[in-house]
Amino acid sequence: LETPHRWIRAGNEPLGRWLLSTRPQFRENREPDYRGGPIDRRTISYRELARELIRFTHQRDGRICVIGPKARPLPASLETTLVKQKYRVLEPNELSVLRDLIVALCDGSASEQAGAAFNFLTRAYGGLPGDDKNFLEKILKGQAQRPQREDRRALCIRHTGGATAQLLHDLLHYIERMHNSSCKLHESVSALKCILEAHLQSGADLSSLYAGEIANRKYQSRSHIYRCTGSTLLVKGLEFDHAIVLRSPNWQTSWGSYRDLYVALTRGSRSTTLVDLTR
Repeated sequence: LETPHRWIRAGNEPLGRWLLSTRPQFRENREPDYRGGPIDRRTISYRELARELIRFTHQRDGRICVIGPKARPLPASLETTLVKQKYRVLEPNELSVLRDLIVALCDGSASEQAGAAFNFLTRAYGGLPGDDKNFLEKILKGQAQRPQREDRRALCIRHTGGATAQLLHDLLHYIERMHNSSCKLHESVSALKCILEAHLQSGADLSSLYAGEIANRKYQSRSHIYRCTGSTLLVKGLEFDHAIVLRSPNWQTSWGSYRDLYVALTRGSRSTTLVDLTR
C-alpha cells in the first residue's frame, strides 16, 4: 500500500509516510536514520525502565502496546509491574505455557508433573511471595509440611498425592484469594480452569480437553485489548494508538530481525517510541 490510511485516520500522516519510506531499508537489513524523523527514540537503563513505562502509560491516552523480544517474554518483574497497570500479556494461540503443563500431566513422571505445575503457576501469576512459592513447590511434590495458616493446612490435609488435577484446581482458587498476586496469563489460566472443571466432572482426557479448548479460543479477537505487552510475533496484525518498542543492546542476535523491528514500529498509529535499553 502506498497510502498510510491508518495513520491518516489517526491524524499522524507523517509517521505513516516515514514508515513507508523506510520499509526498503528494513528489508535490506539496514536501519534508517531516526534523526529528524517522527519516531521517539530514547535510551533507558533496565533499572529505570519500569518507572518510565508507568510514566508513559499515565501520559498517553488510548490503546498502548509494549513490545519486547520475539522469542522470550519480558523479565518477570517488569511483566508484573505492567499487569498491575492494567496491561494484558498477549499469549500465542496454542497457549504454549499451558500446553507444556498438559503434556507433563498426561505423560510425565511425578517429579515432572510437579515441576511443570510449579512452573505454570509461577509463570502465570506475579507477586507471589517466597514463602508462598515454597508452599506451592512442596505441596505439588507431595512433601509433608505443617503450615501455620489455616487455608494452607486445609490444602495439606486434603492433598498428599502431589500434582493432581484436583490440587491444581484448588491452588488456582488459593492463589486468586491472595491480595498481592497478579494474573499475567489470563488466557492460559482461564483455559486451565475450564479444562480442570470438565475433567473433574466427566473424567475426560486432559489432552483432548486442551485440544478442544484451543480450538474454541483460536479465533477470538484481541482487538478489544486496551493495553498489552507482547512480542513482535504476537502483535503482528494488531493496531494500537501507541507502540513502545523495547530493544536490548544485542538485539540483532537475541531480539529479532530487522523485519521484526519494522513490524513493531508500525503497530502505533498516534505515536511510536523506540527504547534502546542499557545496563
